[in-house]
Amino acid sequence: MESIRTLELKNLYFDWNKDSRERKGRVTDSAHGPLLNDLQFSIKASERVGILGGTGSGKSTLAQILCARVEAKIGEYHLNERKLSFQEYKSFVRLQCQLLPQIPTLGFNPMLGIQQSMDDALPLYQKKHGLEKQDAYENFTQDLKELCSVFDIDDSLLQRLPSQLSGGQLQRFALVRALVIRPDLLILDEPVSFLDLPLQKRILASLLEFQSSYKTTMVIITHLREVHDYFSQRRYSLVEGKLSSI
Repeated sequence: MESIRTLELKNLYFDWNKDSRERKGRVTDSAHGPLLNDLQFSIKASERVGILGGTGSGKSTLAQILCARVEAKIGEYHLNERKLSFQEYKSFVRLQCQLLPQIPTLGFNPMLGIQQSMDDALPLYQKKHGLEKQDAYENFTQDLKELCSVFDIDDSLLQRLPSQLSGGQLQRFALVRALVIRPDLLILDEPVSFLDLPLQKRILASLLEFQSSYKTTMVIITHLREVHDYFSQRRYSLVEGKLSSI
């Protein structure tokens, strides 16, 4: 299973229009927002890259493109200095990339308990770790409990419906589900936006510890300058669809 050494998006262009929004309803940027226009992005293994942008800047669109949820109209995908087609890139990120969505309710079926939604990740966990079914289930269950503790969320809440939890609780459960896979690449779209300031600091500190332990490559996308600066090793701003180093 190939891991990230370098990942690059080159000459990326994405134009919002009615058809693309209807096909990709999970994307959260405005249909009338700015384009991603000749955008260049790169990240190396185990790096933490921050993208700072305001509402409508295209940052959630970029998160979706990085995770192959939507396809850029024009642009190139390069993995480990090898150019990939969109389908090749999509196959790679299906196994190696997890996205923490800006709106945490998007990741949970409102009719199912949180644990049932978490269990959707079990087949990928089993495949990624090369385990037998029973071993995978036992390890997965233990890892979930440990991550709930790390990110300050009571694992007894796993039995509740999404509607019975706060936005902050759902955001932390979404983070736990993304991390339990041990992804090679983690895209964090506004990861602490539903949390109060003291809890933001604790969650970000725990994320840094996780990243240090597992050498996860991370992209954090936020409108909060203090979050961006605290978390990132290399920093970009996204304005009107263009990235610039800061």
